[in-house]
Amino acid sequence: MAMSVRAYIYASYFGLLALACFLGTAAYLWLRGPLAGIASRLARPHAQGLRRGLPTTLVLAALVGFFSVSFSQESCSSTPYQYMLAHPETITRVGQEETSRTLMWLSGTVYVWGVLVLLSLLRRPAPPPSQGKQIPSRGVDDSS
Repeated sequence: MAMSVRAYIYASYFGLLALACFLGTAAYLWLRGPLAGIASRLARPHAQGLRRGLPTTLVLAALVGFFSVSFSQESCSSTPYQYMLAHPETITRVGQEETSRTLMWLSGTVYVWGVLVLLSLLRRPAPPPSQGKQIPSRGVDDSS
């Protein structure tokens, strides 16, 4: 049994929404390990901010990319839903644009996070100067 155009619109919309959430989560899982290694070298407040902010911003970026595509841009009429029903090939084109924008926003967010991590590493305080290692004495006086 063939899927109706109406069912195809809903299935593609929610399927691509799930894909956008998956891509944001996958990007976080992929970057979590390297970020944890870098964050371990930073001061505690910076490290916590990096660890807490990354998953939220990646998923939000994927959702912003997904929702930035409007179905109403495809038609000049006041009823874009009716236009989509009349022109089902538009659904595929809009789906491709949603996926493209999701990936664009994710790549932009990863770039911004790279700059933030770089700035955090550059602002990291220098370690205190080493003060020459002293060997503990064992009761022997070398001053004689």
